[in-house]
Amino acid sequence: MSGGKVIPFALGGEVEDETAASPDLAEAVRMAEAIVFASAEPVSAKALAARLPEGTDVSSVMEEVRRQYERRGVNLVRVGAAYAFRTAGDLA
Repeated sequence: MSGGKVIPFALGGEVEDETAASPDLAEAVRMAEAIVFASAEPVSAKALAARLPEGTDVSSVMEEVRRQYERRGVNLVRVGAAYAFRTAGDLA
């Protein structure tokens, strides 16, 4: 299946996971998630930009990570100018 375009499947014609439409965004989200998860300290946007693929819109990537975690037991939060995972407020 070389050179074919992958079209995300969704019922009703809607794409459930926005990252499914963009493999580059999906991979950047995975990378950012791993970087923040593995860090003992909050991770700055500058540090993320240095480790994500060149030209990545860090704000958009982190907004997608935040959105994916908003109903989970941990949430992505801003700590000053950095990002960290924290226990959801209703579970703390």
